[in-house]
Amino acid sequence: MRQVLEEAPMVKLPARQIHLDFHTSELIPDVGSRFDKRQWQEALRLGHVNWINVFAKCHHGWSYYPTRVGNMHPTLKRDLLGEQIAACHEIGVRAPIYYTVGWSANDALTHPEWTVRDRQGKPVARNVDFSARPEDKRPGGSWQFLCPSGGYRELMLAQTRELCERYEVDGFWYDICTISGPCFCPNCLAGMAAEGLDAARDEDAQRYFILNWQRFMAACNEIIHASHPQATVFYNGTTSIYGPDYMPWMTQAELEDLPTTWGGYDKFPLRSRFFFTKGKPMIAMSGKFHTSWGEFGGFKHPDALRFEAAAMIAYGVACNFGDQLHPLGEMDLATYRNIGEAYKYVEQIEDYGPGGEPCANLGLWITGSNSDDQGTANMLMESQLDFAVALPGQDLSRFETVVLGGGRCLDETSAAQLRDYVAGGGSLLVLGESALDPARERFLLDVGAGYVGPAQYELDYLV
Repeated sequence: MRQVLEEAPMVKLPARQIHLDFHTSELIPDVGSRFDKRQWQEALRLGHVNWINVFAKCHHGWSYYPTRVGNMHPTLKRDLLGEQIAACHEIGVRAPIYYTVGWSANDALTHPEWTVRDRQGKPVARNVDFSARPEDKRPGGSWQFLCPSGGYRELMLAQTRELCERYEVDGFWYDICTISGPCFCPNCLAGMAAEGLDAARDEDAQRYFILNWQRFMAACNEIIHASHPQATVFYNGTTSIYGPDYMPWMTQAELEDLPTTWGGYDKFPLRSRFFFTKGKPMIAMSGKFHTSWGEFGGFKHPDALRFEAAAMIAYGVACNFGDQLHPLGEMDLATYRNIGEAYKYVEQIEDYGPGGEPCANLGLWITGSNSDDQGTANMLMESQLDFAVALPGQDLSRFETVVLGGGRCLDETSAAQLRDYVAGGGSLLVLGESALDPARERFLLDVGAGYVGPAQYELDYLV
């Protein structure tokens, strides 16, 4: 099976960014009718913003410009995307284009053959009850997943090409990528067979799932960079510490954490240290709101925004705060006054953070167990001990000590690497089951003891 690889170019990223959400139902009248260039520019100046993601197509499946390929929002009467891009460029603000991939309600409704299917051929969805009656209340965040293959793939590539031809493109931001799990639609079943893969084997289905996404990414990148070689490209849903590596197809890693919603404030430091090892610029994404996307009425205090932005810069990462554009297209100036309090400070320090290299001499070995890795990272942070991530195959000589956080993570090759590291003068702190072989039968490292078996009790204490 051939891996598809087209390395995305390296770019320098502005540090004061906004992700402007705009998922707008067809039931809302007069979409974009109050957009005003001057009011838009006033908001961006108030916020000290130099980058804002603007919408070409949303989760409802509607486009916000006069598309000949997709479907323009039925109550939109203007080229909202084009006016937003022009207004940004007039004041020196970059405006990458947002495009949904995995969720597109109108496309799922009109082309059910484009949806992701499970092994039984049923649609794969989030919070969707296919037996619900029309009058039943629909839960929030209800979407069917779509597969980047066949006719849907061709639609997305054609619309990407159309956008590249219509506008001065700064970048693309593709959303809801790689998160549905393997697909068993007719296109994917045929693709697996063509690759000599057995769809009945989970490992083969996962291999094809990754390959299918890589091919989609490579095709998008080829279209984009043919006419806009310096454009940024990001596929959201791909920046998992434990998932497949999609970084070669992206110009940057974006870490969407929303600390007041999921993960808390401890999640971002470990992720930033991990993705530093990928060698690409990074962006951290929080929100101007307290809960999650779609919360129009929430306002974090400027001090909270300033703290979050300062932490991003301190970890060598550009800043991004999520906002919601009103369906009529009018910016909320109070939001940008708040964000401006944070970004005024970022302007003073942004030259000292993004692109910087961690200098910690303590390494945290990623074990593959989130509870162990995150728990160990939390203990180090609570002890005011800075750390960098250590990985198999990496040069470990910069570290005085490497911590193995508890999860079983070693094979013969990585164990030999750690033994060589110790022989060269390094030290190890081994927690939990980190020194055990995958079969949990013996130690792969010399810990000064032999392995007898698992503990009899859930909690053990050493005094």
